[in-house]
Formats: sequence, C-alpha cells, structure tokens
Amino acid sequence: MIVGHEHHRPVMVKEILHLFAPQPHHIYIDATFGCGGHTSALLQEASCSVIAFDRDPQAVCYGKSLGLPRESLRLIERPFSQIGPYLFPTHHNTVQGILFDLGVSSPQIDTPLRGFSFQREGPLDMRMNQKDTLTAQEIIHTFSEKQLIELFQNHGQEPRARTIARAIVKKRSTYTFSTTIDLAALIASVVPRKGRIHPATRVFQALRISVNNELEELKNALHKCCCLLAPGGILAVISFHSLEDGIVKSFMKQWAGVQKNRPSRHLPFQEPVVEVPPLSFFFDEWVKKPLRPSRQEVLTNPRARSARLRWARRSVENKTE
Repeated sequence: MIVGHEHHRPVMVKEILHLFAPQPHHIYIDATFGCGGHTSALLQEASCSVIAFDRDPQAVCYGKSLGLPRESLRLIERPFSQIGPYLFPTHHNTVQGILFDLGVSSPQIDTPLRGFSFQREGPLDMRMNQKDTLTAQEIIHTFSEKQLIELFQNHGQEPRARTIARAIVKKRSTYTFSTTIDLAALIASVVPRKGRIHPATRVFQALRISVNNELEELKNALHKCCCLLAPGGILAVISFHSLEDGIVKSFMKQWAGVQKNRPSRHLPFQEPVVEVPPLSFFFDEWVKKPLRPSRQEVLTNPRARSARLRWARRSVENKTE
C-alpha cells in the first residue's frame, strides 16, 4: 500500500513507476516530497535510493515520521530550485529519474491555518514555507490596482481581473482583509458564478503562485537539476494548470533532439554559491502530448482530474557542439 497522508492520494503513480522502472541501486529524486506517496511507491518497487526534497518543513517532518527505510531515503528541506546546485558536486550524471509533482498537497489545502483554500476560513497566508515573509494578505493590501490586475491576469488567467482588482482596492480603503473567506466573499459579490468553478479560484491560484514564486522556481529547477540525470535518465513533471505545463513543454522542446545543434543555454542562479554548468546533452525522446490520469483514477481521486504528465529521456550521448 502507498504510504501517505490519510487524505492524500499521489497522482499517476502507476505511470511514474512505468516510466522510471526503478531498479536496485539506482538513484531517483522526488523534487516535491509532499506526503511521500511517490517516494514510498518507488522504494516499494525496488531496492533503490530516493533523495526527496520539500520546501515545506511540515512535509519534511511528516516524512520523517513515516518509517520509510533511512538507508534508502534522504529527505531534505529545500525548494526544488536548489536541487541542482545542492547535489551537483556529488550526483552529476548519476540520477536515473527526477520527478516533479507540482502544486499544493492535500494537507496544505485541507489545513485552514495555511490559508490555501477559500472553502475553509483561515488567514490569508498561502506560504509553503512559514519562514518566508511575503503572504497573500500583504499582496492584497500593498499591491497597486495595476499590479493586482497584472497578477490576476498573468498568474491566474482571470478574465475579470480588472473588476476584481478595483473592488479589492476600494474595499481595503476601509476594511482589512484578514481571512480567506473575506476575500472569497468579495470576489463572489462582483463576479457571477458559472458552473462548478468558484469565482475566487483563479485569484487564489494567482496569489499562491506569487507568494511562493512558483513559476520562477520551476524554471530555475528545470534548468539546474537536469545536469544530475544519468544518460538515459528520465525527467517527469506532473502539472495542474497551463502556466506550469507551458513552462515544462517549452523546456523539453528547447532541449529536444531536434535542437541538438543549438548552443547550450542556462538561467542565472543566485544561491547557493555552487554553480551548475550549462546542459551538455539533449533529450532524444520526449512526450509532445501530456499523459492524463485514467478515468478510474479521476473517479477515485477527483483532485487528479487536471493532472498532466510530461516526460523526457536524456540522450545516451552528449550533444555535439
């Protein structure tokens, strides 16, 4: 049985196990440990090793309580943008598979005090790591109307961004937004509900992405961790909205075999000081159309319905410059 939080079911586990085909003594990276579902599945499949990361201290603490074999699991509290620089000195070209399961975990959503969900009253927080300083409440009360519009449009793809931003700015002049319910109620009062999607859904997504700098984290992580892949190793990314999926698709396409004669490129990275060189290989196989969860999985786990899995395989030979 997959180990994990009682309310959390890891998404597309069968597909990941099929892609990675874990073997004894191979090394895999779980860039988003969460509740440990994917990690425990890999460890149960073979006598392999997993190096797991999570930026949320509560996830790391929970993972250490699961009783997973210590000799096979290394659990590290760091954002995944730091995986490449952190492991480069010891794991360059040694990892058989890297998995990113993006988004928010079920415990984060289901814990009101984390402030991720408008369905439960909690503070306007949304930090994945409580050591960070920026909160959703600060954004709501300090961003200008123009900044809020751009945020809701760019990170939430919200068509009524202007209306919502204007209502927030007007309301905050005499009122302090302190809870998720406060903000959701205001949005619902100016945007009519259509279908199953709550009017606040896209705004909450935009705030969460901004608070945690998720898109830049993802770009940095992809460019900086793939140097760890062994020849033939697989990068697999599960995303839940088009902004993430677009970044993943562009990255894989950029480094696909059809572009093997292009010069190496990489994004700048600030911290830690250990630098990672430009990629010196390309993907000779990648999925152009993302895999989706089975109908059966969606029926048993509705949160899987928007999941998209993209993967790419590192070429066996280095790119010719």
